[in-house]
Amino acid sequence: MLKFVLPALDGLDLTRKQRNQIATILKEAHDQDQAQDTQEQFENLHAQIEDLLSAPGPLDQDKIAQVQQQMAALRAEREARHLQTASRIHDVLTPDQLAQMRDRQKRIHALLGELNALQHPAQQISSDTQKK
Repeated sequence: MLKFVLPALDGLDLTRKQRNQIATILKEAHDQDQAQDTQEQFENLHAQIEDLLSAPGPLDQDKIAQVQQQMAALRAEREARHLQTASRIHDVLTPDQLAQMRDRQKRIHALLGELNALQHPAQQISSDTQKK
């Protein structure tokens, strides 16, 4: 979630107070992420999946499903924290800044769409054909 908010902040004219508030929010979020230490947990779960998939004999589908659920829970917790951080940043911005941010995000998404179409023209042609 934050990966969508942070680039859009770059183009905004923030006051010193706003920059300080946002820096504090981001530091608190970073500290909380470090305290949660989910990256190590996620890597351990990923290693468990690799071990299960490389073990001889039949796959333990129940164990794989259990590890997948744990991974999904970690992702959901991280996304919830990031959304809370983005909400706090939202509350620091003025309505005009939020409108500027929305416009910037729309432009970024449009440019990314154009870039994707340039990088993968075959997919564009195939999806255009399906529309007809």
